[in-house]
Amino acid sequence: MAYNVAHFLAQQAVAQPTATAVRAPLSYDSDGSIRYAERNFAELEAESSAAAHYFSMHGIRRGSRVLLMVRPGLDLIRVVFALFKMGAVPIVIDPGMGLKKFLRCVRHSKPMALVGIAPAIWIARLFRPSFRGVDIKISVGRGFEKQIGGFENYGAFEVIDSAEDEMAAILFTSGSTGAAKGVLYEHGMFLAQVEAIRRQYGIEQGEVDLPMLPVFALFNPALGMCTVVPDMNPSRPTSVDPEQIVRAIQQNSVTNSFGSPALWTKIARHCERKSITLPTIRRILMAGAAVPPGLMAKMRAIIPNGEIHTP
Repeated sequence: MAYNVAHFLAQQAVAQPTATAVRAPLSYDSDGSIRYAERNFAELEAESSAAAHYFSMHGIRRGSRVLLMVRPGLDLIRVVFALFKMGAVPIVIDPGMGLKKFLRCVRHSKPMALVGIAPAIWIARLFRPSFRGVDIKISVGRGFEKQIGGFENYGAFEVIDSAEDEMAAILFTSGSTGAAKGVLYEHGMFLAQVEAIRRQYGIEQGEVDLPMLPVFALFNPALGMCTVVPDMNPSRPTSVDPEQIVRAIQQNSVTNSFGSPALWTKIARHCERKSITLPTIRRILMAGAAVPPGLMAKMRAIIPNGEIHTP
């Protein structure tokens, strides 16, 4: 049995090639509506394969630990699935924990490669002792699409058939309630999580998700859901503008969304003030802290056709 979750993206590219897989905000029109960059499942599969060929040319291999310092959105999704295809191990650390804690996590996880935006490459050079062992540095910026574009004619990158207990990723906790801890995920664990999420919440192909925690977007291609990237700073979630989140939900007919209670509190207050309901929402998930019963009651009125879960 193949345990690599990258197989799911290839399957979705065949099952619904023209369905939208990702919408990432670009700008705002004068009326406040959001302009998006879009990729369908076939395009996302092709671009992740091209990125995998590109990374392979630069020396990333099966088992390579790769620190990701990429902005949430299209780049993060296609880069992670490229690494999954290769059997490489993405390392994701919350930059909001502060530089000292971040560098401690880097030292602890011992990456061999860095894939990141230009400031990330600069940080790796400035704090060289913490990045000891990082021999490969790949910049992901405005020119990244052009960089990988030449590799699209290489065709599909053959997905590594990973073992069930083979390391898939290292995802660090936020460190907000103690020392940040690197959680080691195996490919079998990811596969089990995808199936558990699909079964528990009745998620169907073609749904639209607005994930207010970037790592949750990584499950969506496997679930056949479109990811709408929220316009927010993930390292400062409480600074989010609730009006922009509500507009994204309305404009994209979002059916599913994950966020912390602090985020949902801001959104609930905004909706109450403006007498807004969100009828397209089928389910919201609140986690990361205790969920007050009062917030649950407010959200029930705002999502008349939805359910509230506290996983």
